[in-house]
Amino acid sequence: LGLDIGPLVDQAVREMRRGEMCMLKCRQDYIFKGAGHGSMVIELTLLELYSERDVSMLGDGTVMKKTIKEGRGEEAPDQGWNVVLRVDSATDADGVAIPGFTGQKELSFRCCEGDVCDAIEGAARSMKRHEQCLVTCKAPWKVQEPKLGLGKVSFPEVVLGLTMVSFSKVEDNTLPETIQEQWEDTIEERIELALNRKEVASKLFKAKRFEMALDAYNKVFLTLGRIDQMREDLMEGIADLILTLELNKAACFLQLNDPSSALASANKVLQADCNNVKALFRRAKALHGVGQHLEAVKTLERLVALDKSNTEAKALIPVYRQAHKAVAETSAEQPALQN
Repeated sequence: LGLDIGPLVDQAVREMRRGEMCMLKCRQDYIFKGAGHGSMVIELTLLELYSERDVSMLGDGTVMKKTIKEGRGEEAPDQGWNVVLRVDSATDADGVAIPGFTGQKELSFRCCEGDVCDAIEGAARSMKRHEQCLVTCKAPWKVQEPKLGLGKVSFPEVVLGLTMVSFSKVEDNTLPETIQEQWEDTIEERIELALNRKEVASKLFKAKRFEMALDAYNKVFLTLGRIDQMREDLMEGIADLILTLELNKAACFLQLNDPSSALASANKVLQADCNNVKALFRRAKALHGVGQHLEAVKTLERLVALDKSNTEAKALIPVYRQAHKAVAETSAEQPALQN
């Protein structure tokens, strides 16, 4: 009809429920402005509601989930839960099947422990029982899953059709189901759980699943909760654990090319332990990454003073000095270029 009724429909849909029918009565000239036409009646039926959310590990929009059939209940699987999920389809943005896809297949895995590709891991942890969704991934490596015949994917956008078949909680491996239950656990139980989760995160890092590792390290902090409320006899061990977690987060951020976040984590460690060699090294790399090359050199020199056998740090000092020199020379040339 050539009518722009989008804004009108959008406004009406906000107040409609699934399956509802309604009539929009528009006064004269409301749709055909200045045309002199009579009033118009628009009939609408809301067939389905689709929710869309970012399910990527970093929240960067690279993996988006569109729910096409609501699941049952409010529960979704947590880290370590047993999951059975069916992959119904794998297509490109135009709906054409991805070459090599094995076809509909059920996958059984432990949630957020790296058993399947990042796109499926991210989607699964937000799905309810029997939910169906379409997961659009704009980072090809996140959908590379040999179990589905997708060992190599080069398409810029891949859409997976998923159905959550079932999931079940594994005792002593996940957070309690409610905040109240979490605080009813003893501090010792929470510490044990945190250590188990740290091991999962470390395995993910060694497997170069850096986004998942970072997410897992953050889950350890969540498990520990308020450390200032813990008993004094436990604080020393917890303080050491916190420093290790921040160090590992810094390593993840460096691998993910996020030097600003790596710098923040390294600095947190150095505030508590100013001579921490690993923190100094990661701080130097982060400073280099954000362009503070001279400060990076100073940090490495401090590190070498503490650990004279650190050949890696020694090797980076001339590299970072050269980077600083190059920046200085470029800055000196700027006025001349402008003239």
